[in-house]
Amino acid sequence: MHELTVACELLEFLKKFCQERKLQKVLSLTLKVNPYSCLSEESLSFAFSALAEGKNPFPDIRIKIIKSNDPTSQEVIIESVEVESEDGSGGGGI
Repeated sequence: MHELTVACELLEFLKKFCQERKLQKVLSLTLKVNPYSCLSEESLSFAFSALAEGKNPFPDIRIKIIKSNDPTSQEVIIESVEVESEDGSGGGGI
């Protein structure tokens, strides 16, 4: 189940990202997936949501997966991350 490994790596990246920037919470994540990738969008979404559910800093994260139009792109690219800072303000992102 390749999707589970990708989901675990994404969560580890996000956890480290939040710790380094002192971010309270990740609200949403948008991923771009290579059109020729063998990743199942549905399985990746399920694995990611199951692993992240109820855990800080992403207790209720929303994930959006879109297909890339570039067949030469990496398998998965983080397109954007919406975060909430320590002061509770949301809407920030990368």
